[in-house]
Amino acid sequence: MAIPAAWLLIYAPRVLVVIASKQQFGSLDNNHPREQQARLAGWGQRAQAAHDNSFEAFAPFAAAVLAATLAHAVPGAWIVDLGSAAP
Repeated sequence: MAIPAAWLLIYAPRVLVVIASKQQFGSLDNNHPREQQARLAGWGQRAQAAHDNSFEAFAPFAAAVLAATLAHAVPGAWIVDLGSAAP
């Protein structure tokens, strides 16, 4: 469930990018979308950066979730282990 939720969260800032593009330029440029996105200013530019950063963070997150799933990790078990290691 974590991977599909994270995948959906990647596209949350994208909605803001589309709104900003329509507000700043009047429409979306389907011929040169990356050039249009590079010209965004203000919160539209920040939303585009958040969208791009989400893709960069997704692969390691998905790999960690898959590794934990394959190892049959119990959620929150490491907290208990840390508590039992105290003197």
